[in-house]
Amino acid sequence: AAAAPAAPAVGWSEEEALRQVQLFDELAPQNLVEELYSRLVDGPGWSFQGTSTGDALEGRGPRRFWYRPLLTPEGDEDEATRRLWEVHVLPRLGPRRFRLLRAYANGQTRELHGSPHVDAEPSPPYWTLLFYPHCMEGGAACLEGENLTEALGGETVFLSRDVGPPRELLAVRPRANSAVLFPSALRHFGRAPSAAAPWGLLRVTVAFKLVEDERGDSEEADPPMHRASGGKK
Repeated sequence: AAAAPAAPAVGWSEEEALRQVQLFDELAPQNLVEELYSRLVDGPGWSFQGTSTGDALEGRGPRRFWYRPLLTPEGDEDEATRRLWEVHVLPRLGPRRFRLLRAYANGQTRELHGSPHVDAEPSPPYWTLLFYPHCMEGGAACLEGENLTEALGGETVFLSRDVGPPRELLAVRPRANSAVLFPSALRHFGRAPSAAAPWGLLRVTVAFKLVEDERGDSEEADPPMHRASGGKK
């Protein structure tokens, strides 16, 4: 019989963690979103050295994907990402005090699906915010329709920790200038662009790894589990 994925450290139950998921639209001015997207797609700094934590957890060999550090304790400092976080994202998160641990971009091309994984445990205090700088149509204009998610791919998919095949709990469709905030202990993966998506599209997400802390101090080291040197979203 298949073994269940490891239970999370002490924190919210899966049901309670799923209730904490929040979606945000229109987070930043359009010119900043376009600047960030252009810098990510056309700029340097990408490597194909990222690996998903889910590979090791599920007994598979490393699966490579595109990765670019943006804001890190090691000294990476992307000015557009810093402005996005401090001026536009953080004020939208309400009264909670979040410290930014690091931020990075992941890139996926066709058939380059993510591996189911968790980012950090427990939740609370660890959270992840994924920012989507583009639509799966390839820019800022998102088409509407019930079947577009399935047709174009690219969703962030949240999964159960059931014994056997996991259940899909929630799928968040990328929309330009939107984000999803979720407890880092929720199991999830990034679905690759489908064959219906524009040829050559790079699905880009910007991941902000956060810790909630009443002190509201500045940045600290990564959590001890599931370090964010990768992890497709």
